[in-house]
Amino acid sequence: MKLNASIIPKILQKIPLKYFTLILSITGVIFLYTLSLFQQPIILTSFDTLEDYEGKEVTLTGTIIDQTITSYGSQLITIQCNSTQLTVFSDSPFTVHAGDTFQGTGTIQEYKDTWELILSNPKAATILTTWQNKTTNIKDLAEHPKNYLNIPLNISGSIDVVYDSIIYLKDETGNYTIPFLPENNPIPTPGTNVSLQATLTYDPHTLRYLLTECTLLQHNQTIPEG
Repeated sequence: MKLNASIIPKILQKIPLKYFTLILSITGVIFLYTLSLFQQPIILTSFDTLEDYEGKEVTLTGTIIDQTITSYGSQLITIQCNSTQLTVFSDSPFTVHAGDTFQGTGTIQEYKDTWELILSNPKAATILTTWQNKTTNIKDLAEHPKNYLNIPLNISGSIDVVYDSIIYLKDETGNYTIPFLPENNPIPTPGTNVSLQATLTYDPHTLRYLLTECTLLQHNQTIPEG
């Protein structure tokens, strides 16, 4: 049976206007939801051009420097990428530690002349690696010390030179060294392979970077060939 085209306008006229509004609203919601499925957050590999992404949803990665819980129960996490820092705001606090590698998705906004990442929700944040489970190369510390300032680190190397109050640790190539304070740890002899946990700081008096708050985890004396 064919439907007479002239009948359709009459049928539509009998449908109340509120139903048309409801149908249009539902159609709009479905359209926006479908559109969101195809829109992916922008992945940033640097914090240097955050102003270009104000109001946009991004995903970024950085090393946690510090975190605080506000009087309102929200959480502020300071992360760093290539010596540039950014504050991450989360309504619901979650467990993090300085030195952890953080990845989060949210919206970039400016607050009191600083840029922030407002997390979409707590599940939009992930700890990719805890600081205890990653080792930092001495070469990276020597070449880019500002990227690791005040962050708990795991470092491995061999003892190069021992002085009264400071020890130099070298990498496996012998081309890069970093000084550290022995503090209350036993002082290994030169040539000893060591692993330690420490924090990189800058001494303005000697104008150098050095490892402090050191904990010697293990050391193995190398046996000279010959």
